[in-house]
Amino acid sequence: MGNDFTVGAIGLGPVGSILSSFLIKSDVKIIAADLPHRIEQLKKNGLLVEWEGKTDDYKIDLVDSIRWLGASKPDCIFIAVKAGTLNEILPDVVEAAGEDCLIIS
Repeated sequence: MGNDFTVGAIGLGPVGSILSSFLIKSDVKIIAADLPHRIEQLKKNGLLVEWEGKTDDYKIDLVDSIRWLGASKPDCIFIAVKAGTLNEILPDVVEAAGEDCLIIS
């Protein structure tokens, strides 16, 4: 993929964090949106992922709302949220996704 590929990440809980960390290791640019309290934690501490007994810190660009992901023109958006919230966030996801953006949930 490389660094000219941009992925929008929605949800940085356990699944979203691990997926984002692997993409970052592959030199993919990640721009993430999450709940306000989680964004504040990420701004303060970074994306921390514990794996095989060690904790890694990843640089990640953050936006305060899903709609703002669209400004980065992501090639792909992955959704890693609880299924019960999908109906609530889908209108914003559709708005953030460009015409050729792949959406993965």
